[in-house]
Amino acid sequence: MTPFCAALTHGLMALFAMGSWISVNSLWVELPVIVNVLPEGWNLPAYLSVLTALGNLGPIAVTITHHCAPGRLNERLAIHCIQMLAYIRTFFIGQGFSALFPCVVALGQGVGKLVCKTVNGTVQPEYLKERFPVQSFFWFLFVMLSISALSFLALTRRQRESQKDTPPQESGNTDVAKDGEETLPLHNGEMPVSQVQVEEQPPAQMFWTPHNIYLLALLAVSNALINGVLPSVQSFSCLPYGTMTYHLSVVLGNIANPLACFFSALSSRSSTGLAFLSLGGGVFAAYLMALAALSPCPPLLGNPAGVALVVISWIVFTGLFSYLKVVIGTVLHEAGHAALLWCGISIQAGSLIGALTMFPLVSVYHLFASSHACVDNCS
Repeated sequence: MTPFCAALTHGLMALFAMGSWISVNSLWVELPVIVNVLPEGWNLPAYLSVLTALGNLGPIAVTITHHCAPGRLNERLAIHCIQMLAYIRTFFIGQGFSALFPCVVALGQGVGKLVCKTVNGTVQPEYLKERFPVQSFFWFLFVMLSISALSFLALTRRQRESQKDTPPQESGNTDVAKDGEETLPLHNGEMPVSQVQVEEQPPAQMFWTPHNIYLLALLAVSNALINGVLPSVQSFSCLPYGTMTYHLSVVLGNIANPLACFFSALSSRSSTGLAFLSLGGGVFAAYLMALAALSPCPPLLGNPAGVALVVISWIVFTGLFSYLKVVIGTVLHEAGHAALLWCGISIQAGSLIGALTMFPLVSVYHLFASSHACVDNCS
C-alpha cells in the first residue's frame, strides 16, 4: 500500500470513528444552553449518562448473536443503522474528533453567558442570546454524522478494491497485515466480506492472563468514572462558579480527549505506569466529586483560583483517563480479536455501572444541591 493510500485509509477511519460519540459529546457541550430550559434542570447530566449507558444493550446483542449464530450478522448493515440512528489508534483519534469539533463550534456559539439584572427590586439572571440557535448546532451534528457514514462507505469500497488487486496469501497467518493493523473482515450475512480463510483463533484461555484481567478491570473503572460517575455531577461541580466555568470545563475537557489520543504513542505500557496514570486521574476525580458534594458552596467560591482549579481539574481528569483508555485499547488490540471484544465489553460495562450508580443518588435521593444564579447561595 502506497503512503498516500495508507494516509487516505487512516483519514477515512478517523472520520468514520468521529460518528461514534459525536451525538453524546455534542449534547454535553450544549448543556449550558439546554439545562436552563429543560424541566430536568441540573439533573439532566445524570439522565444523559443513563441513556448513554443503555446503548450498551447494542454491543451485548451483537456478542450474543455472534455466539449463538456465528456468521449470520450483517455487520455492515448494523453499522449503517447505528449511524442513521444518531477498532485502533486511528479509531480513537476519530473518537477524539467527535469531542473536538462540537467544542470548537460551541465556543463560536458563545453558550452559557448571562448577566444579573434587577427587576422590581429582585435580582434575576438574564441569559444572553447565543450567536446561533441550538437548531443550527444540531444541523452541524447531522453533517458530521453524514461525513462519518460516507467515510465508512468509502472504507468498505476500498476494501473490496484491494481484495481484487491483491493475490491470495499463502502464509498461514492472515489476521494481521504487514503494518500490524487488524484485517479481520466484517461479516455480511452468511459469510465474511473477505473470502480469505482466517486462521482459527487461539484458545480462549490463552487470553485470560493476570495482566489482561488487570487491564480490563482498569479499563472498566476508568470508563465508569469518565463516562458515568463524573459526568453525572459535572453541573454540580462547575455551575456554582458560574456558567462560563461550566462551559469551559466541558469544552476544554473534551478537547483534552483528542490530544490524549495523539500523544498515546509516546506512552509507557508497563502495569506500574498505567497504575500511576489511573492514580493521578483518581486524585482529580476525587476533588471534582468533593466539589459536587459541597455544592452550592464549594471552596474558593468567588475566587479566580477556584475557577481555575475546577477547569484544570476537568481538563487533567479527562485527559489522563482518555490517555489511559487509548493505551489499554492499543495493548489489547495486539492480543487479537477476542481481546478487542472483551475490551469493548469492559468499556460498556464500566460506563453502564457508573451511570446506573449515580442516577439514583442525583435524581432520586437528591444528594447533590444546585445553586441559583445571581443569588448568594451560601448566606
